[in-house]
Amino acid sequence: MTGTKVLTTARKMLEIVDAVGFSTGPVSVAELADRFGWSRGAMHQYLHTAKEAGWFVQDDAGRYHLSHHVSVLARMRSAQADIAEILQPRMRQLAADLGEAVSFAVLDQGGLFIVERAEPVGIYQRQKFQTSISITTSASGKAIVAHLSERERDRLRAGGVELAPAEVYAEVADRGFALVRSDWLGSDITAVAVPLMVRGHCMGALSVIAPAVRVDETVAAEMTRRLLEMARNASGELIAEERTHG
Repeated sequence: MTGTKVLTTARKMLEIVDAVGFSTGPVSVAELADRFGWSRGAMHQYLHTAKEAGWFVQDDAGRYHLSHHVSVLARMRSAQADIAEILQPRMRQLAADLGEAVSFAVLDQGGLFIVERAEPVGIYQRQKFQTSISITTSASGKAIVAHLSERERDRLRAGGVELAPAEVYAEVADRGFALVRSDWLGSDITAVAVPLMVRGHCMGALSVIAPAVRVDETVAAEMTRRLLEMARNASGELIAEERTHG
């Protein structure tokens, strides 16, 4: 016992983060207010504060769930790495099979970050590695934004992100993948990305990035097929993990 005073408001906020995080799905202000025995006005202040700080996201019905920020922190601190544990062996295998780099990127605090990456050792090794990538122009960014709600897209725009026209994302969502040919770190590359969906929520994007000279239509189609297969299998395993832990 140090005698240091506990900040009651901070403790309450952490209790709310726990409550939202351990809920089986998005929760409303009314549900949480009833659970804590608070007024809705007081609960709304806490939830709004956590949302503005990047910890919560609101869906189109106004309910709250944890943001990707929590997953990024967990990954960086090597805690609760279910996604990493499930993806890493699959990504390493795909990188070895295709002979190209495989990445997993997430949207966090208005930015897009690569949090997992597998390189085909001995086949292709990029000299520079960029963890922050463009939401607007990257294949991963297009794959993720295509599965965001309009409210979430508006939040990105408010943060200064210039999104592509809506029809671009509609096409990506309809096809199930994004394909981009561009310059990246000084090289002409082709990138294919698919969303990792769990219970209708986009957890991030899996992608393969390769020098453009090595990717014709047949190779691009195979990259896409393998990524879609990996995303489906990983999604199923993540859902199974949720049930086990639940």
